[in-house]
Amino acid sequence: RGGQGNMDRLRGPLLMERVRIPAAGARVYKQECALSFDDAESPGGLFVDLASHVAFGRRYVEANLAKTGNPVYLRITRTLKEKKDDAGDDTRASDGQPLQKKPAPSPTVLGVGVDGGFGGGTGPGEDDYEESYAVVVLPEFEEVPFPNAALPERVIEAANGVLAAAGAERTAAVDAFVADEERKVSKYAESLEQLDNGVKISPDPTTWKCEESGMTENLWLNLSTGHIGSGRRNWDGSGGTGAALTHYEATGSKYPLAVKLGTITPEGADVFSYAPDENDLVEDPHLAKHLAHWGIDVMQMTKTDKSMAELELDMNVAFDFSKLTEEGKVLEPLYGPGFTGMKNLGNSCYMASVIQAMFATEAFATRYGSAEALRAAFEAAPSDPSADFALQMCKLGHGLLSGDYSKPPAEGTAGAEGGDGPGGNGVSPRAFKNFAGAGHAEFSTGRQQDAFEFYQWLLQLVERGEHARASSSGAQATTATDPSLASSFKVEERTQCEASGKVRYVSREENALSVPVPLEAAVNKAEVAAFEEHKAAVEAAGQKVDAATVVRPKVPLTACLAAMVGQERVDGFMSTATGKRGVALKSMSMLSYPDTLVIHVKKFVVGDNWVPTKLDVELDVPEELDLGTLGVRSPGDGGVRPGEEALPEEGSADAVAFEAAPAAAAAPQADPSIVAQLASMGFPEIRCQKAALATQNSNADMAMNWLLEHMDDPDIDAPIVPAAPAGAGGGGKPEPPAESVEMLVAMGFDAPLARRALEQCDNNIERAADALFNGAVSMDIDGGADAAASSAPARALTDGAGKYRLRAMCSHMGSSVHAGHYVAHRREPDGSYTLLNDNKVMKSQSPPLGLGYVYVYTRA
Repeated sequence: RGGQGNMDRLRGPLLMERVRIPAAGARVYKQECALSFDDAESPGGLFVDLASHVAFGRRYVEANLAKTGNPVYLRITRTLKEKKDDAGDDTRASDGQPLQKKPAPSPTVLGVGVDGGFGGGTGPGEDDYEESYAVVVLPEFEEVPFPNAALPERVIEAANGVLAAAGAERTAAVDAFVADEERKVSKYAESLEQLDNGVKISPDPTTWKCEESGMTENLWLNLSTGHIGSGRRNWDGSGGTGAALTHYEATGSKYPLAVKLGTITPEGADVFSYAPDENDLVEDPHLAKHLAHWGIDVMQMTKTDKSMAELELDMNVAFDFSKLTEEGKVLEPLYGPGFTGMKNLGNSCYMASVIQAMFATEAFATRYGSAEALRAAFEAAPSDPSADFALQMCKLGHGLLSGDYSKPPAEGTAGAEGGDGPGGNGVSPRAFKNFAGAGHAEFSTGRQQDAFEFYQWLLQLVERGEHARASSSGAQATTATDPSLASSFKVEERTQCEASGKVRYVSREENALSVPVPLEAAVNKAEVAAFEEHKAAVEAAGQKVDAATVVRPKVPLTACLAAMVGQERVDGFMSTATGKRGVALKSMSMLSYPDTLVIHVKKFVVGDNWVPTKLDVELDVPEELDLGTLGVRSPGDGGVRPGEEALPEEGSADAVAFEAAPAAAAAPQADPSIVAQLASMGFPEIRCQKAALATQNSNADMAMNWLLEHMDDPDIDAPIVPAAPAGAGGGGKPEPPAESVEMLVAMGFDAPLARRALEQCDNNIERAADALFNGAVSMDIDGGADAAASSAPARALTDGAGKYRLRAMCSHMGSSVHAGHYVAHRREPDGSYTLLNDNKVMKSQSPPLGLGYVYVYTRA
């Protein structure tokens, strides 16, 4: 079909005006269709518009022609090469049918931007494919093979420019990473204290054992004390007893660096810092010297244990849902509309679990899941599809719900054994992740994130995107056009001054109920106590507890909801009725019941060592939930009730002037014990006082860390200038200390959010950290305080009966928000459950309802 007639058409002035040569650095989309997840391997190939440089699959290229009038395209077709296997045998039988494929080699690195989340051997590489090209003219689909010297020069240059471009989709993602590439040098390594206690470590691995439990695996040597202890327990039950961490805490948290013994080689080793401001794998540039202190010559050491990167890889690879069993039953793969998975891009399971749960709701499925919604979004989209929220959501929704990417694998292929099959099942949401993560410090990275935080971010994106669309058309947003309305509701916070009895009511909009877990409400306390006794005996004998025998506290979800609305005592409340600090009682209730009720279980708490840990607890979760029986709704329309008296507003004529704060409150004093400890080490007293004040008299270790970081400050020896008391001069609350903000940022939070949390918690860093980890601090999408939105027009929130049915849930396996794995379970209309684990979609036999982290209920 490459005759002279096609050449003549391409030379026409009208067509030539529709061909644009990509400029250097221009965005060129050539890896995936703008409206679907079709690519160059899909039937018909991929058509790149030579005017806009946006790609379209065969099914949608004519829609682009109708919208833009652009008729000239570069078609890219990608096919797997026919080749011999490793033994030199043909890959096809004599009858032309494909032979059974050999198992893919084991992955060797974790991957970001790599389907399945792994790289290094999980599938065919670039060299296993071949591409062919043609210049195609629509609407007749006349084509000329490319390269072809007879083509007009402008067409040749445009096509070559497209092929030479890196591709905007790939440029926006990190291609791959090895788990230990981003390790930072520990600030404690340079001046590490090492005790002269006579301890020497044998180079013979058979002599190594945990000093507490006697375990001989997963052993960590404290580089300061020479203590050998086992590592922490992993989410899958493997690991150790945590003796190395316990030793760090028992020695005053002064010796943070530990090395994993079995990983020591001349090239290095796994070094972990238990310090709260690092709490991660780190680099020790002086490791050889530090090990020599304990008698270990790194040049003579060989690797005898798996590195942390290898262990993480093993745990993720072992999570193979094609063979996962529940109570010994092999799970059945599901295919067709609504049963489409999302390929793991590397630590993207948090996003996939939330997306799957939300598209189980009618609001999301109706707004973004239909072919009509997709075409309407494309018609309204700008020329660059990556920047349009509605198009990205509709592309993802239609891809998940249409069934186009959920086909049973053909017989005799790898997919028949549980793999992806030819072309793969499931969608790769690279474009959506790039869009959703843009502008966010965490979601733009390839690191694991908290699923509930992503849910809140997603709802903010939906609200912002749909608000902009409604504003441009002058229409009022409804649940049909803005799904965030279906999940949002009003809550009311009641504060009562204990001294005066007067009350204050404040209402705000929320998109989830974040409920605490009252362990005292567990219904199996006796069984838990018996298990803990058994566990202690087993570990004392140096053995591991069988994960199948673990007994967790079982707490009813209704008890969590009751705890959420229960009264909380607040000390130090400044009352406008008395002008004094005193005690207040706070409680919360709902003012409306949304169509979609999202319940977030506060399983992650901040431990004594400032490390967020996960409560190992099971919930008793009802499939049918009636909020009307739990007393969570505020009577009437809210506000001051009959017989109550309102607290005066600050600054009003009825408000009592606050008593002058005592001098000690206006100018906090440094803790003498902390100052004395630092001074005993030889530091000047003025520096010790500043360190104690900067860390809010937390403890000597934190003060020491601050002091070491600020030794070179030009004003380190300047006199301390007392801060003006609140209400005097400039007035208002004191600015959050920069050091406190830095500590929260080091935990993974944005600086504006950290400052907001400190402001809400009177600059108490422990309370602020707890509030952040429990999702109790909110900001608007541009980083401003949510209070600034009080002047915005009220949104049309849904309301109705408080009876709900469980629709979906997101579960987390692991002990940290920054590790582990997320999956989603969806309850089908017939009462059965579907397990959605990345791109694997299976029929669940025994869904773990009690182990959820985020639950999604819809109105019954």
